[in-house]
Amino acid sequence: MATWGGILTYTSSFWRQVFGTSIGTVVLIQVGSGLAYIAGNLFTGKFANKYGSKKLSVVALLVGGIALALWIYLKVFWMAVVIGWVIIIFGGIRATAINSLTLEQIPSARGTLMSLNGAAQSLGTAIGAAVGGYFLISHGYTGLFLAYSVLFILGGLVISLLADEGA
Repeated sequence: MATWGGILTYTSSFWRQVFGTSIGTVVLIQVGSGLAYIAGNLFTGKFANKYGSKKLSVVALLVGGIALALWIYLKVFWMAVVIGWVIIIFGGIRATAINSLTLEQIPSARGTLMSLNGAAQSLGTAIGAAVGGYFLISHGYTGLFLAYSVLFILGGLVISLLADEGA
């Protein structure tokens, strides 16, 4: 969630500062991002039933992290928008798959897990925005989004190694 919170915090400014887009264009990009996120959420159920929440979480984090690392170097505006939406789709997949995976860890404690998961996500979002500010100031947008890319990939590796698929 740290990377996701940071991405949500800094992408509007990124579009304005790096590509010089108008506020209206940024709004349209963000509306498209919202639709992409919803699409990712909607596709997840079908794929999670077929492949499992753990595998889907790991794939979504790895693809999102790699796409984010490539995205920051794109200089063609519309290519950057489309790849950005792909990242958002995988972000939606990641969110739903990880929430499902969290509930599968200890089925008898689902209520407690949901509460802890919500608290951890909120804390992660705040930390991601704060740490992102440091990276933005010290390394610019390239350093910021590369750091988030690394965190996405590390998140995928952590889930791959530590999470159980359905208890």
